[in-house]
Amino acid sequence: MTGAGLGRVHTQRVVLFSRADLTRVHRRLLAHLGIRRVEVALGGSLGGMQALQWALDHLGEVGQAALICAAGGARRASARETQTTPASNAL
Repeated sequence: MTGAGLGRVHTQRVVLFSRADLTRVHRRLLAHLGIRRVEVALGGSLGGMQALQWALDHLGEVGQAALICAAGGARRASARETQTTPASNAL
C-alpha cells in the first residue's frame, strides 16, 4: 500500500492467533498464580468464545461458562479460526 502520494510503501506487522492460543495464555497465567480452577468463566464477544473454548477443552477447570454476545457452538469453538491484530496490540 502506498501512503498519500509519498511514494513510500507502508506495511503493518500482523500476528495471527486463535481462541485456543488466548485460552492457553490465560491458563498459564492462572497456573503461575496458583489458581487451578475457576468457578465461572465469563466473557463478552471474543472473551465469551474463549470462555466456551476453555470449558470445552478443559472440563475440570471451569465450573460454568457464561457467554455474552458471543458466537458459539461446539463446532465453532473447537475450530482453529484465527483472529488478526497489529503486533503493537498483541499480548
